[in-house]
Amino acid sequence: MKSKKRKKRTTINQQIETKAIIMLIEGYSLRQIGLKLNVQWSVIKRIADKNKTQIEEKKKENREKTIETQSEKYREFLNGCLDVARRGIKHITDAKLAEGSAPQIATTVGICVDKFNLGVGNPTEILEVKLKTRSDMLSFITGKTTKESPPTRK
Repeated sequence: MKSKKRKKRTTINQQIETKAIIMLIEGYSLRQIGLKLNVQWSVIKRIADKNKTQIEEKKKENREKTIETQSEKYREFLNGCLDVARRGIKHITDAKLAEGSAPQIATTVGICVDKFNLGVGNPTEILEVKLKTRSDMLSFITGKTTKESPPTRK
């Protein structure tokens, strides 16, 4: 009994080529595409080489769309954060500040400063301030005391 020789495919099925191009644009490896489409990676390599400019143009186009979408989402997120912050700040009155304990006031101020710095792209920092009394803290917050020479606890 003679064994049948398998014919080599010389042409690539148009449907496989289209799927391969789409997967190449999406960033799949030659091996992954070959396994998925049940063809050798060398076939996918030929498709990639043949359509290199088309694939690169589409990848660039997709990256630009992704960047625009991410920028838009980030802008929406920041606007939402600003809206929440504005509404929250309206509820922080002088009377409420005067009623709050020193740690509550420090925490409130620290959170506001950190979130503002993050929102504008500045680094945040850890600042330790030792104050003697509550009135020292209030004067520090209102700006009557400088960062360089805060009152210290003895």
